[in-house]
Amino acid sequence: GTGGGKTTLALRALREDGIGFLSEGSPIIDRRGDLHPLPFPLWVRDRAPEAAQLPLEHVRRVGGELSDPRILELEAFDDRIARGPHPLAHIVLGRRSLGEHSELRPLPRRAAMPSLLRDTVVGFGFFQGAEFLLRHGLRDLRHRVGPMSTRARACTAGLRHAHVWELTMGRDREANWKALEQLLR
Repeated sequence: GTGGGKTTLALRALREDGIGFLSEGSPIIDRRGDLHPLPFPLWVRDRAPEAAQLPLEHVRRVGGELSDPRILELEAFDDRIARGPHPLAHIVLGRRSLGEHSELRPLPRRAAMPSLLRDTVVGFGFFQGAEFLLRHGLRDLRHRVGPMSTRARACTAGLRHAHVWELTMGRDREANWKALEQLLR
């Protein structure tokens, strides 16, 4: 979700040699369970410490010079974007904490299902789904069942071999990175 720390961790990871980039959000999962790159520009809030370190030649603002957030264009890290599919090895579910403590702990595979269903299969949360049904009714939902079924099978294939983790992110950004880094090496 918004404000969960994904962009902060992505920017931190991109400072390290040998770390690639697939997507800040949910990449595309094929029927074999492989991930395909789906990169988007990174939206960085002005108040984020990383905002001051962005390469200015690749930064733009949507609503003019005073708008927040800044957008880091793909060209800034184009050499890090994966060019082909990769097996899904890890699913990390982030959880914010007000404490200093950061921790990465294993979870059972089934713990990833709610997030996969919401973000990848359905494509919207409960309230957006309810609004869709109110506006379009059940008749239009029938047209979405086929694609949703295909996406569900792809997620199941990916989940079959993936490890699922919960990353508790505290206020210490470097500690958050250190907790996650062990999965990326």
